[in-house]
Amino acid sequence: MRSFISALALGTAILVAPAANAAALLFNFDAAGSSIAVTENSRLCLPFSGCALSATLLTPFNSLTINEGASETFDFARFDISSGIGGDTDARVETVLAFTSPSIASAGTGGTAFYLRAGSIRRPGVLAGTFTWDNPEQQFTTLDGSKFTFKFNDVVGFAAGGSARSSLTVTVDSIAVVPEPATWAMMIGGFGMAGAMLRRRRSATA
Repeated sequence: MRSFISALALGTAILVAPAANAAALLFNFDAAGSSIAVTENSRLCLPFSGCALSATLLTPFNSLTINEGASETFDFARFDISSGIGGDTDARVETVLAFTSPSIASAGTGGTAFYLRAGSIRRPGVLAGTFTWDNPEQQFTTLDGSKFTFKFNDVVGFAAGGSARSSLTVTVDSIAVVPEPATWAMMIGGFGMAGAMLRRRRSATA
């Protein structure tokens, strides 16, 4: 009886023992599934003067390995405005960022730009403007229960010469507890011992 109780206690202890956390989450971005596009443009530009906004993803994106509670920020898109005179009060941009790991749905949002442009190819002039994302902060949950947040950072000022970069901050909020293979093996072995002891006890009683 005492041996059976010991084996059962061993199996239970292994079951409830804290499992090892994954050290970090790995993010691999899918450049082919990602996109950015300008859907409305050049409302205030003078006729034939240019000053149109364009947007480009800065692919390929590097893989990220982020620990629980930590964040990483990187530039993911570049905005350029061609030479001309004028501006836009509501240029629209839509973007999608896809990734292969963790294996969840893509992150995506739209945004609105305001900019002014004066100059030519030879004399670019100075561009002033802002860009604001509609849904900047998005949280995701992986299949194993880990949570992380994407934050699309607004562009608060454009540089002289007509270009600006938009960045993304990835924060790992929590990492799910996942038992290691060795823990599973010990747990199965513990319950196997408990079962063997129970069968032996029944045989002895009979």
